[in-house]
Amino acid sequence: MLAKHIVNKYTSDEWLCFFIIMAGNSWWPIWGNSTFLGTLIYFIATFVLSIRFSKQKRWRTQRILPFILLFSYFVLLDFFKGGIYTSSIFICLSLLIAYHLSNKEAKNVLDIVTWYIAISIVISLPFWLFHQYIQPIPPIGQFDISEMKGTISTIMDNHIFFVTSQGLEALRFYSLYDEPGVLGTISAFILWGNQYNFKDKRNIIILIGSFFTFSMAFYILTIVGFFISSNINLKKKFLYLLFIVSFIYIMFILLKDNLAFQQSVIYRFTNMEETGVDSRSTYEINRIWHNFISSNDIFLGYGKEEFIDKIGGVSSSYKNFIMRYGILGFLVLIYSYYKLSVCHNKIILATLLIFILSFLQRPNLFTAQNIIMYCAIIGNFNALRNLNRNKYNP
Repeated sequence: MLAKHIVNKYTSDEWLCFFIIMAGNSWWPIWGNSTFLGTLIYFIATFVLSIRFSKQKRWRTQRILPFILLFSYFVLLDFFKGGIYTSSIFICLSLLIAYHLSNKEAKNVLDIVTWYIAISIVISLPFWLFHQYIQPIPPIGQFDISEMKGTISTIMDNHIFFVTSQGLEALRFYSLYDEPGVLGTISAFILWGNQYNFKDKRNIIILIGSFFTFSMAFYILTIVGFFISSNINLKKKFLYLLFIVSFIYIMFILLKDNLAFQQSVIYRFTNMEETGVDSRSTYEINRIWHNFISSNDIFLGYGKEEFIDKIGGVSSSYKNFIMRYGILGFLVLIYSYYKLSVCHNKIILATLLIFILSFLQRPNLFTAQNIIMYCAIIGNFNALRNLNRNKYNP
């Protein structure tokens, strides 16, 4: 009965939007069994939403124009430059859907995602802590995701309630996801979208669980977001800062001999020149990048065939996106995000900044899950602003 109540609390459109986000941040039963299953889920969810919105006659001309710009650049221009990715069409459709979500729907999507990530951590963190610090839990099987990651060998151990990667990375908290950064990045977005409301226990769970990912993206986005948040007064910021510093100090004492913590956090923060965003690219990619930025290709990027010939299809750095679509493509994408909100107050612009910063660590701006996630966050802010406005102007 409880599960039925939770399902019925949200509309079909809201659940479909959640599936788009979930498909890009899925648990191991999805990514561990098929590299295409997550993509198929968001293809179907996007297609069904497009049909539903058409039947509901939601499309508005003034909200379609930014979509046409994005579609023209990332689909039509790509076609004339040597081919397109099918996913680009669905990503553009996800933007069109995001333009036509109501603030209430967007707010509810963020609420579902908050539950999803909090439940993920509740399921996995206690078992992972036991495995890590008390007694190792033997895996029941393995996943070979080398093809998905574009690597020679990436083997994941399946412990049912959590997964680990063979080698040093096994010391980091993956939860049920294929990378610690997957959990870390979406958690940073959720905490920002909920404006660090720690009265909501779900946000406390997300904060604690994401700490153990040792994800640079999570730490940087959360610290930046916390200090630019306009919804937290100076007194609360000071108290939260005192709590955070105390928590970090205690964790530092407890984890100073933890090799993963040393390599993933301490070493990376104290050697930013060596471990910064450039470290996410191989030597070959950096060499191609230096030639690229001094060429005319920097404006429109390489065509699909040339990009694959030079670099391959694996995207692990913002440089891959820029070399594929050029500076103009990046500006078109940012403009599309900017136009997702009619209002552009400080908190909306700060949200855009958070997502641009995430692009440097995890270049996923041009993905359906990030577009819907961004829409969910700004829709939540707009809904809260309208609620406060009605409260003081009955």
